[in-house]
Amino acid sequence: MLHMLLLFHLQLRSFGSTSTEAPYEPVMPERCKYLQSSTEVMFQMCKGKFPLVAYTKFRDTFMKQTDRMALFMPKSLDHILVSLKESQLHYCHSIQVLEVNLYLCFDEFGGKRTVKLRSARMYCFPFHIQLTDDLMHECILERDGVSESELEANTLLTKRGIIHYTFDNDSSVRYILPKRNAIIQMLIALAVLFYF
Repeated sequence: MLHMLLLFHLQLRSFGSTSTEAPYEPVMPERCKYLQSSTEVMFQMCKGKFPLVAYTKFRDTFMKQTDRMALFMPKSLDHILVSLKESQLHYCHSIQVLEVNLYLCFDEFGGKRTVKLRSARMYCFPFHIQLTDDLMHECILERDGVSESELEANTLLTKRGIIHYTFDNDSSVRYILPKRNAIIQMLIALAVLFYF
């Protein structure tokens, strides 16, 4: 009987549920803070599907082959940001980083709106990374049917790489029950079991 209760308790804890607690506010990683002080806008250079080549080569556990991506670079070529998974950022002509999950989104006509993502992670590297080169190459190849473009050459000139994940629409993200809800459900289950 006790092992059944423990199993039931573990099952309760593993079920997904939207928390009534305050939403998680991601903290800007130290290596990414330069983006907050920058007034430079990053322009969307290419968007498409996450390529099989990158999926196989980098084995990113957050990604699936059907996921979307978009690549952004400022005119200075100081850095390149790859926005992975379906994101509102993919519909921006250019972006400016405010927080990990908060952006200014500009359209091609100069209109501006704020994009707040529910769940996001950002990883900044103080050096150029191979992933962005490969993603840009595959994206341009998919979009234009050719590679070795000026855009691809500019990607190689970037000094820092940024990987950004948006989990807003991702079914693989699970919301754990708040501790208080799990305890209440456990007490109800115990009461029902002891009643019968």
